[in-house]
Amino acid sequence: MRRERKKLTIETSVEVTRRFRAGETAAALADEYKVSPDHVRRVCKKPT
Repeated sequence: MRRERKKLTIETSVEVTRRFRAGETAAALADEYKVSPDHVRRVCKKPT
């Protein structure tokens, strides 16, 4: 079963990036925001 596509808002992306850089795992953040861990890593990799 495929997941419904979901985008993160700019504000949410900033929050995810801050939390990821503070040490939270991509998997934990992905579960919370209903996106894939790869998406979390991609968002955090973008320059801010």
